Amino acid sequence: MKTSFRNLIEIAGILGVISSLLFVGIEIRQNTIATRSATQQAVYESSVQNNINIMSNPRLREVLIRSEQDPNWINNEPRSTDRLLLERFYINRFNNLDNVYYHYLAGTYDPSLWEGDRRMD
Repeated sequence: MKTSFRNLIEIAGILGVISSLLFVGIEIRQNTIATRSATQQAVYESSVQNNINIMSNPRLREVLIRSEQDPNWINNEPRSTDRLLLERFYINRFNNLDNVYYHYLAGTYDPSLWEGDRRMD
């Protein structure tokens, strides 16, 4: 009788451990999904803010358009405010992309989204 009671206790303990592991696994999965979602939202908000900055700054728009038409024009103006504006714009853009790449490597950014970002830049 003691042996069967002991076996019953061991089975209950094993079931408790298995249940706990399943619970932890589910929690980790939900946390991973939430982290990925938060990362994607932050990337989206950064992209929107970048577009707002372009649209709300007429001089930045002009500098970007001029740079697309003639990428070398800025070399003739080494100390201009336009050059500073363009440099800061691209530094910000590259920092954003670097951050996205970091999250991609860390597994908190969806690989298919990274592929899309990688192709656009």
